[in-house]
Amino acid sequence: MKELSVLFGVYLLSILVLIACTKVVSTPVIELGEQAKVTKINSVNPPISTGKVIVNLSLTTGAKYSLQLINLKGDVVEATGLTADKEVIIKEMDYSDHINGDYSVVLLDVWGKEFKRNITIKK
Repeated sequence: MKELSVLFGVYLLSILVLIACTKVVSTPVIELGEQAKVTKINSVNPPISTGKVIVNLSLTTGAKYSLQLINLKGDVVEATGLTADKEVIIKEMDYSDHINGDYSVVLLDVWGKEFKRNITIKK
């Protein structure tokens, strides 16, 4: 019986040592920014271009967005992340490295809401 008590004590002590030596890693907090109330592309000019376009966006200050160029197959060919620092942002985008064709410029917030405008790249 004494051997069983010693064996149980050693077992308990080894469990305590394992618990004490285990490194606790905290889960990182992912900041999604403000809840987007406005997700809108006001304009993309010119709609037919050599690839250089000016995109006028209405956004929610503090919210995070992705501005994507998507081809007709639905593949994202370029993506730019941004956090809105004001309600109206004008971005100059250079898509001239992409082949001629029809594309969609898509504004997507982190909550899944999206807004699309079509453009044609013709060099």
